Amino acid sequence: MRDLRTKATYKIFHIPLHLCAQTVSRQNGILKRRDLYTHIHYFTKEIGLRTLEDTAYKVRHYFYTARMIDLPIDGLQRILKISRRIGFALHADLTVRLLGGFSLLVLAT
Repeated sequence: MRDLRTKATYKIFHIPLHLCAQTVSRQNGILKRRDLYTHIHYFTKEIGLRTLEDTAYKVRHYFYTARMIDLPIDGLQRILKISRRIGFALHADLTVRLLGGFSLLVLAT
Protein backbone atom coordinates (compact mmCIF):
# COMPACT_ATOMS: atom_id res chain seq x y z
CA MET A 1 0.00 0.00 0.00
CA ARG A 2 2.88 2.34 0.67
CA ASP A 3 4.15 1.84 -2.89
CA LEU A 4 0.79 2.99 -4.30
CA ARG A 5 1.05 6.40 -2.65
CA THR A 6 3.25 7.79 -5.45
CA LYS A 7 1.02 6.57 -8.30
CA ALA A 8 -1.66 9.29 -8.06
CA THR A 9 -2.77 12.10 -5.78
CA TYR A 10 -6.12 10.52 -4.94
CA LYS A 11 -6.73 6.83 -4.32
CA ILE A 12 -9.99 4.96 -3.93
CA PHE A 13 -10.09 1.86 -1.74
CA HIS A 14 -13.04 -0.52 -1.54
CA ILE A 15 -12.70 -2.47 1.70
CA PRO A 16 -15.04 -5.41 2.41
CA LEU A 17 -16.17 -5.37 6.04
CA HIS A 18 -16.43 -9.08 6.76
CA LEU A 19 -15.85 -8.78 10.51
CA CYS A 20 -19.27 -8.43 12.11
CA ALA A 21 -21.13 -10.09 14.96
CA GLN A 22 -23.09 -12.32 12.60
CA THR A 23 -19.97 -13.61 10.83
CA VAL A 24 -17.85 -14.24 13.92
CA SER A 25 -20.72 -15.89 15.81
CA ARG A 26 -21.11 -18.60 13.16
CA GLN A 27 -18.91 -21.63 13.61
CA ASN A 28 -17.35 -21.31 10.14
CA GLY A 29 -18.32 -17.74 9.28
CA ILE A 30 -14.85 -16.36 8.64
CA LEU A 31 -13.63 -19.59 7.03
CA LYS A 32 -16.57 -19.49 4.62
CA ARG A 33 -15.68 -15.90 3.67
CA ARG A 34 -12.06 -16.95 3.19
CA ASP A 35 -13.10 -19.78 0.86
CA LEU A 36 -15.50 -17.54 -1.10
CA TYR A 37 -13.34 -14.46 -1.51
CA THR A 38 -9.78 -15.66 -0.74
CA HIS A 39 -9.15 -12.58 1.41
CA ILE A 40 -6.31 -12.91 3.90
CA HIS A 41 -7.28 -9.89 6.04
CA TYR A 42 -10.65 -9.03 7.56
CA PHE A 43 -11.76 -5.55 8.49
CA THR A 44 -14.21 -3.49 10.44
CA LYS A 45 -14.65 0.18 9.47
CA GLU A 46 -12.28 1.26 12.22
CA ILE A 47 -9.57 -1.28 11.33
CA GLY A 48 -9.78 -0.40 7.62
CA LEU A 49 -9.48 3.33 8.24
CA ARG A 50 -6.66 2.87 10.76
CA THR A 51 -4.77 0.62 8.31
CA LEU A 52 -4.86 3.40 5.72
CA GLU A 53 -3.68 5.95 8.30
CA ASP A 54 -0.92 3.59 9.48
CA THR A 55 0.39 3.40 5.91
CA ALA A 56 0.56 7.22 5.66
CA TYR A 57 -2.70 7.85 3.81
CA LYS A 58 -4.95 10.74 4.75
CA VAL A 59 -8.60 9.68 4.60
CA ARG A 60 -10.58 12.42 2.86
CA HIS A 61 -14.02 10.81 2.73
CA TYR A 62 -15.67 7.42 3.13
CA PHE A 63 -19.09 5.82 2.94
CA TYR A 64 -20.64 2.38 3.09
CA THR A 65 -21.59 0.39 0.02
CA ALA A 66 -24.38 -2.11 0.59
CA ARG A 67 -23.62 -5.20 -1.47
CA MET A 68 -26.03 -7.40 0.49
CA ILE A 69 -28.86 -4.90 0.04
CA ASP A 70 -28.20 -3.89 -3.57
CA LEU A 71 -27.46 -7.32 -5.06
CA PRO A 72 -30.18 -9.89 -5.77
CA ILE A 73 -30.49 -12.44 -2.95
CA ASP A 74 -32.81 -15.35 -2.24
CA GLY A 75 -33.61 -17.71 0.61
CA LEU A 76 -32.60 -16.92 4.18
CA GLN A 77 -30.50 -13.98 3.01
CA ARG A 78 -33.72 -12.21 1.99
CA ILE A 79 -34.69 -11.89 5.67
CA LEU A 80 -31.27 -10.45 6.49
CA LYS A 81 -31.59 -8.08 3.53
CA ILE A 82 -34.77 -6.58 5.00
CA SER A 83 -33.17 -6.37 8.46
CA ARG A 84 -30.09 -4.70 7.01
CA ARG A 85 -32.15 -2.16 5.07
CA ILE A 86 -34.23 -1.15 8.11
CA GLY A 87 -31.28 -1.22 10.52
CA PHE A 88 -29.06 0.80 8.20
CA ALA A 89 -31.72 3.51 7.94
CA LEU A 90 -31.91 3.70 11.75
CA HIS A 91 -28.22 3.35 12.71
CA ALA A 92 -25.74 2.56 9.93
CA ASP A 93 -22.63 1.86 12.02
CA LEU A 94 -24.42 -0.48 14.42
CA THR A 95 -26.09 -2.42 11.60
CA VAL A 96 -22.78 -2.88 9.78
CA ARG A 97 -21.14 -4.13 13.01
CA LEU A 98 -23.96 -6.54 13.82
CA LEU A 99 -25.26 -7.87 10.49
CA GLY A 100 -22.46 -7.21 8.00
CA GLY A 101 -23.03 -7.25 4.26
CA PHE A 102 -21.36 -3.89 3.64
CA SER A 103 -18.07 -2.56 2.35
CA LEU A 104 -16.33 0.76 2.82
CA LEU A 105 -15.46 3.00 -0.12
CA VAL A 106 -12.65 5.35 0.88
CA LEU A 107 -11.12 8.36 -0.85
CA ALA A 108 -7.58 8.96 0.40
CA THR A 109 -4.49 10.96 -0.46
